[in-house]
Order: sequence, then structure tokens, then C-alpha cells
Amino acid sequence: MIYTLGMGNSNELNDSSSLKGLDVIPCWLVNLFPTFGFFAGLCMWFVDAWVDVNFIHLDEEFMEAVFSSDDTEIWMRSLVVIVMTVAAVIVQSILRKQRNIELQLRKYQHHLEDIVADRTKELEKIGSLDPLTQIYNRRKFLSVLEYELNRSIRYGHSLSLILCDLDHFKYVNDEYGHNQGDVVLQAFARLLPDNLRNVDFYARWGGEEFIILLPDTSEDCGEIVANKICLATSQLTFDSGIKITASFGISCLEKQEEGSLDLIKRADEALYQAKHNGRNCVKMNCRIVK
Repeated sequence: MIYTLGMGNSNELNDSSSLKGLDVIPCWLVNLFPTFGFFAGLCMWFVDAWVDVNFIHLDEEFMEAVFSSDDTEIWMRSLVVIVMTVAAVIVQSILRKQRNIELQLRKYQHHLEDIVADRTKELEKIGSLDPLTQIYNRRKFLSVLEYELNRSIRYGHSLSLILCDLDHFKYVNDEYGHNQGDVVLQAFARLLPDNLRNVDFYARWGGEEFIILLPDTSEDCGEIVANKICLATSQLTFDSGIKITASFGISCLEKQEEGSLDLIKRADEALYQAKHNGRNCVKMNCRIVK
């Protein structure tokens, strides 16, 4: 199972609705603006002729007024048509430039949103990973555990949790140095995915402790997995000659009202038993309630 880091609802630079702009005006309508201006000028021409017939030259026919022989009147009416057409062309040019500007702003906005989303994912990933081992940290594990626990309770599925601790790790640091101790931690972290399913989730719990979540896994299967990792750990080899082992404590989902902290606490109690039982072994704390 791939647990995505997710970015949640990140703050966008702008709501897309804020850049609607001239989308309400279709392009074909903008292209017809000069034609509308020309016909608007002609309408003004006919309106002027109608005013002449009805209010000024009452004895003149309408068509005579439209095609007046007065050069000044013809010139003025022609000028109105020209002005209306030119005005429409200017408006069309302004609208086209405005549309181009808005398209560029949208493109730039989407580019910035993509950058913000990528940076947010990077920051969330950094905040969820252990810097030394590059596996998930305690904070991320707790969020996944809460999700899987609720899912298991809802559907009545089994769930197991393994808490493991590298044995005598203080001795490794004191005897070989902290750099070699880091090498051991990184090697153990690389060992885990080779012995787990894709649906399992693991993290560095803190120090030399690691924690593993096994969804849909019974206590018996959880014990098998822990023993498998225990054996693989004892077979690790290092150039420095270090030999390591690990102890494991297992807890299982017992009852619906159990919380994640209870599950971890019981795994820690089982780990304590393993530590005091010679180490390099697996102990279980699964009192299954039927």
C-alpha cells in the first residue's frame, strides 16, 4: 500500500474564478464588433432622417431625408458611421489585448500553483522522513497507524504491530563510533522492505528503535514476520566486523475500543520481555478478545 504524502488543500495564489474576465464575451462576438459599429452608425443615420421628417422638415418624405441632397448633412451622418465603426474597432482591439493578458496571467498562475504544490509535497516529504535512514518518522507513522486502526475496527480486520530494538546498540556506538552506528541503523532500515509486504508500513520510532505496522495480519502471522526480520538482522555483515541482533515485541488489535497508544504500549511491554529474556528474540502481547 502506498501512503501518499498528499498536500491537502494548499492555499492557491488566486481563485480561478477571479480570472474569468472576458470569458463571458464569446470570441465570435468580439470579432463582429466592427460590423456592429458600422450598422449602429447606419441606424443613427436613419434615426436622424426620421427626426428630420417628423420634427424639422415636415413636408419631406422619409427616403428623401435619408438620401438628403444637403452635403453637410450627408457628411455629418457619414462621420457618425465612421466614428461608430472606428470606436467598435478600438473596443475590439482593447478586448483582444485584455483577453491575451488574462490568458498569460492564467498560465502564470497555474505555473505558480504547480510550483507551490511541488514545494509543498517536498516539504511534507521532508517533514515525514527520518533524515538518517530515509524511512518514515514517528509523526508519519502515528498518522498512518490511526488510519489503519480505524479501518480495521470498522471492517473487523486483524492488525498487528511490531516494535523492534537493536540489541546493545550503545556498545556499537562506544566501541566503533557513532558513524558506524549510523551505518548499522541505515542497514537495518534497508533490510525491512525486503522482508515486508507492500501494504506494511514501517518507520524509525526513535534512536535504535523501529516500528512496523501489519494491516490484515493475525498474531501468528505477525510472529512469523518478526522472526523472519530477527533472523535477517543477525545475518547482516559489515566491513567493520560488527555483528548485531534485535529484539521484537508484538501487539495485536484486541477490541474495538482499543486506541493506538494502547497498541503501542502493549508492543513496548512485549519488547521489554524480549530484552529481559536474552534478547535476539520475539515476544507477543496479544490477548485476543473474542
